[in-house]
Amino acid sequence: MDVKLEKKIISVAPYMFIGYYKSPQESCLSFGIETSSGWYELIYNLVKELAEIDKNKVIVVDQVKEKFGVLSFYYTLTGDCDNEKIDRIVDTYEHKSKTTCEMCGEKGEIKYRGGWATCLCEKCRKKRMDGGK
Repeated sequence: MDVKLEKKIISVAPYMFIGYYKSPQESCLSFGIETSSGWYELIYNLVKELAEIDKNKVIVVDQVKEKFGVLSFYYTLTGDCDNEKIDRIVDTYEHKSKTTCEMCGEKGEIKYRGGWATCLCEKCRKKRMDGGK
C-alpha cells in the first residue's frame, strides 16, 4: 500500500500500530500494510470502527495483508475487551474484501491463476495480465 495511505490509517489509532515502527524481528507490521491501495478505504474504516469501541486501547495490530485474495487482519488484545464484537467487525471487513478490487477499490471478484488468488475488477485484471499496460 502507498505509504501516505498507510500513515492515514495509522493516524486513526496510532496505539494500535506500535509494531509498524519496530524491526522485522519484532513485528510483521514493520513491513507495512501488505495490500494494494484499493483496499485503503476498507482498512481505514475497519480501524476507525475498532477504535470507536476500543475505549481501553487494548487492540494491537500484528499484521495486515492479502492472503488467498482476501484481507487478513491479525491483532492481539492486551487487556479486557469484547473479543466477539471485535471478531465480528474484522470478519465483516475481511468478507467485504472478497468483492472489492485490491488495486482500485471497485467491485471485484476472486479468481485463481497460476496458483495465485486475487480479488480484482475486470479492468485491473486485464491490466495485470497485459503486464500493466
